Amino acid sequence: MPSGYQVCRLCASLGAGRRGIAAALMTVEHQARPRPRDGQVRASSLVDEGLALTALIRARGWARDDHVVPAADVLFGSYPKRLPVELLVSVEQLIKSAFESLAENIIPDLCHGQQARGERQTGFYIRASPGIGKTFQFHEIWSWWLRHRTPDQPTAPAALLETLRTLGGRPSSMAAVSELFCIGFNGHTAVSDTEISWGAEPTTPITLFENLRLCYNELVDPTAVDWSDFTEEVDRAFRAEQLSSNAVAAAAKRVLRYCRGRPTAFPILLVDELAKVDAIFMRDFPDPKRNNVPNLTGWPDAVRSQVCRKMQFAGGTVLFTTLDEALMVAETRSSGRRMVQACLAGYRPALAYRQALEFGLSRMLNDPDVTYVAGKLLRRTPDGKSYLPSGFVDALALLLGGHSRFVNIFVRMMTDPRRSVRVLVESQVRGMMNQAEGPVNIFMGDDVAEAIIGDTVCEAAVVCNLRPSMSRYPNGVEGVLDVVAHVLLGREVTPSAVAAADQRGYGLTWDDVASRGLIGLLPRGEAVPVMLPWTLFALKKDFECPRAPTLRSALHDLLMFDGDRLTGTWMETFHTAWEVMISHARAQFPETYSSIPVASLLTSRSSGAYVGSGYLLQDVTINAATPRRKGCTTGVLKDLLNMSPSQAGIFDDVVFRLLSSSATPSTAVDAAVFHRVTQDFQVPDSDVVLAKDSAVAVVYQVKGTSADSKVPSSAADVRNSVRRMRSVIGDANWKVWKDRVIFVLIDRRAGRVCSTNCKSTVAFRDSAMGRQSVLLTNEDLPGLFSTSLYDMFCVSEYLKSGVATPPPP
Repeated sequence: MPSGYQVCRLCASLGAGRRGIAAALMTVEHQARPRPRDGQVRASSLVDEGLALTALIRARGWARDDHVVPAADVLFGSYPKRLPVELLVSVEQLIKSAFESLAENIIPDLCHGQQARGERQTGFYIRASPGIGKTFQFHEIWSWWLRHRTPDQPTAPAALLETLRTLGGRPSSMAAVSELFCIGFNGHTAVSDTEISWGAEPTTPITLFENLRLCYNELVDPTAVDWSDFTEEVDRAFRAEQLSSNAVAAAAKRVLRYCRGRPTAFPILLVDELAKVDAIFMRDFPDPKRNNVPNLTGWPDAVRSQVCRKMQFAGGTVLFTTLDEALMVAETRSSGRRMVQACLAGYRPALAYRQALEFGLSRMLNDPDVTYVAGKLLRRTPDGKSYLPSGFVDALALLLGGHSRFVNIFVRMMTDPRRSVRVLVESQVRGMMNQAEGPVNIFMGDDVAEAIIGDTVCEAAVVCNLRPSMSRYPNGVEGVLDVVAHVLLGREVTPSAVAAADQRGYGLTWDDVASRGLIGLLPRGEAVPVMLPWTLFALKKDFECPRAPTLRSALHDLLMFDGDRLTGTWMETFHTAWEVMISHARAQFPETYSSIPVASLLTSRSSGAYVGSGYLLQDVTINAATPRRKGCTTGVLKDLLNMSPSQAGIFDDVVFRLLSSSATPSTAVDAAVFHRVTQDFQVPDSDVVLAKDSAVAVVYQVKGTSADSKVPSSAADVRNSVRRMRSVIGDANWKVWKDRVIFVLIDRRAGRVCSTNCKSTVAFRDSAMGRQSVLLTNEDLPGLFSTSLYDMFCVSEYLKSGVATPPPP
């Protein structure tokens, strides 16, 4: 790329036959004023290469008015009227958090005169997962800043310092004393074909791309020329030796130096979609060996370093959006610059989108030809208006997982007038019934609703670039099972940790996994990763494998569970599949689960869960790292316990499902598992010893009553269930097993009675079986099963549970 340039040559070539070009150059020189903190600048230095690009822009009639601050819509794109998601989930807290971080870390140094040009200032970043709205958040930050800036602020340094002292560390103080600038590699300044041609040339400096974007955003009227045409014109000037990369760099320097006529303002550069720099460079990245500093991020890393250095000499700072924290950490490692996470923009609470979904689907509800929406019969009010069953909307909100763009695209697809809902439903039913033509019964039961929703959700995920693909991971599905096990076990991880042992050679971090859509982005520090329900929904087929007792096959069985709706065994079926699956997940981490108290397996993260204080739950250690298989699906507890604890130890690889029949009374137990004791344990105040490798039994009763039930679960439920359990075990078996049985009641109803101090509850807690019992109610189940799986269960249960009840008369 040519590097030489003479101002007079440019003026001659551009000004020939163009009246006013020379005058325009002189006007720019006259208006430009050095920033006071830069010291005295000689007049001759004002005639620099930075004027060349300005002259080119003015010559083409593309110039923006002097000192005009671009509107947020100009920089980040306009946002058409959406669903009222932004009303429900305000970005105000995000903005406040970001500017508070800036104020806290920048203002004290400004007040003490320590942020001199050329020193390394603190950098900032906002982390957000793909599609969560990073660019939209920058749009809102820019709009907020425009409302709070003070253009008439005195420019004298003393007045600035006094303003800072008065405003203190409030977010508005940063808006008042700063000037925001922006560069982005997406949207209206997405990578152009011309840039790709530049990037292929080994002599092109990497600073060109950020510098040119800054100049375009500040100097050019975007309605006069778009980014692609602008880069083509600059390329022609390069080839004619009328412009150089040095001239572009000088123009960018002038933009930051004069700060739109507020030379004492503090410049902050917003950098959006930095990772997309990779699309520019078709040449290999030079990877020089640096002193113990691995270069992990290639071209984005190099551009980030240059941007930070640019703002260092401009006397300002940078605010990035990123989904890859490693890219930010690399700056600290390479330069020693402190990088601060301004805030984490994660997924919002799923049910916050309920109103948005109702609003978005309202057009379908008002269509007289629509009887079903994704397999659910519409309900009607007495005056004839249609509405969706509340459970359906809740299921959708859970499934979409609190992702604003995802919600918007999903609703647009569902309500697209080109998609006839009835035709869509009929085609699904025809496919399931293998009926090519003729009338079809669109009674929406069984799996039809799930199929319709599933197809639409997966299509929306593809549009959002959120559909997780196992093929994108080293070793495919097997390569992410460690990640999945962390999610399902609720294990805390460090985001910078390598995701799985067999991936360490690939350098796959938790941020990498999040960027591929498998889990939600993790906050900095230790946290529990979460897979959103729609992710599990979309991955059902990916976990299919030959019938073998592995975590992969066990997870597939769990996701495909199909309980008997007529006998109400949804929850029991789910729980049995979960017991099998979770045993394989625990087997991934034998160092944790090969010797652990039973209470550690059952204790929910909910503070109100009732877990007995007895030795069998709290003190005896068992081996929970043995993978299991599904065992008997019929029988009663009496038959199962008709063996000695030492004999039962050989069945620690089985989950027993116990179903009552007409020939047997209710057992009060739906499932049972045996755990081997890992070391001899002396029962307190007794001569009984629980020998190593002998078994303890954990028996479950699972109540799948609706979580909306008005009757709470209580200590009386546990007490009555224990009484029924003992009656069918028999006295002989009870004598052998009474010191080895833990009773767990899983009840989807709400309930906290076990934690109160009423006499009956206290008496139960202090009883032998009360100390060996556990009650987990609806509030506790996300902690037991993991939020991801329990939400998935709730979604599938509703979508598969047939049509809604008949509409009211």
